Amino acid sequence: MLLYRAAGRHFSGAQLGGQPELQHAPEQRLINRGIHGRIRHPVYLGHFCEMLGWSVGTGLAVSYGLTVFALITGALMVRLEDRELGKRFGNEYLEYRRRVPTFIPTLRRPL
Repeated sequence: MLLYRAAGRHFSGAQLGGQPELQHAPEQRLINRGIHGRIRHPVYLGHFCEMLGWSVGTGLAVSYGLTVFALITGALMVRLEDRELGKRFGNEYLEYRRRVPTFIPTLRRPL
């Protein structure tokens, strides 16, 4: 839940839902501060942690199966999102991508 909260700190509900992308909003900026200065995809990590928690907590095979499915589809979504953000923000995103890890947060101070 802390990951979700930190990830949403610099985003509106519409942004988290992808509405600006659907409407081709002219004013978009790359968020690279807060939790996003330490990890590029905190929402996906939050989803995975939640799914893993449900799997361990319930012990149900179906939960583990859904967690594996979420991991596979999440990895695909991250690749597609990285590609789209690279097109949208160009070199700014490529530098951000080089500096900030995808899923495992960095402990060093963000720039």
